[in-house]
Amino acid sequence: MTFKVIKLRRSSERFISSREWLKSIHTFSFAEHRDPSWDNFGKIRVINEDIISPNSGFGSHSHSNMEIITFVTKGAITHRDSLNNLGKIRENEVQVMSAGTGITHSEQNEEPKRNKLFINQDISIWRCRYKPLKGKNLPSEIKKFNWIQIIDGNLLLRSKYNSLDVGLSSGDGLGFEASNAKDFSIETEEEVDFLLFSMESL
Repeated sequence: MTFKVIKLRRSSERFISSREWLKSIHTFSFAEHRDPSWDNFGKIRVINEDIISPNSGFGSHSHSNMEIITFVTKGAITHRDSLNNLGKIRENEVQVMSAGTGITHSEQNEEPKRNKLFINQDISIWRCRYKPLKGKNLPSEIKKFNWIQIIDGNLLLRSKYNSLDVGLSSGDGLGFEASNAKDFSIETEEEVDFLLFSMESL
């Protein structure tokens, strides 16, 4: 019977990078922003919220041995890569890409904005969207170590075995340990949209 907070990352504490065409908010260390205490959470290396200006985006670039997952929350992006793949990822769609060495890709925003998440592998991911609720459990398949990243709205996690309640708002992230999804419940008084990452070990 376990529900234990490991890391709490408030939205206001995240790193911010700004360019003329991009505002990027980093939950973990990224680019010029380095903090050893925020290098990762287990297999999660990067969670970036990217807001890209219209008709601009990331030029051709490469990654080394990463699983890259893009969640588009508004607008659309166009993906191109060196294997001649071309496609548009629209609002509420998801792209999963395994990026080894030797493959380059670009992403261009032809509409307003998006969220993008880079993760490693051996991890389960859910996008959860709920209307007002009380006493709801997370998916029963969650593993021991979990990260919740709030996209929009507020969420309250309530432990069933102690007085530990944790409130989260838009942009907040929470890393926690749980022995069972029934060890705690979630509730919200409004619509909430969040990502749930789950893994066996850190």
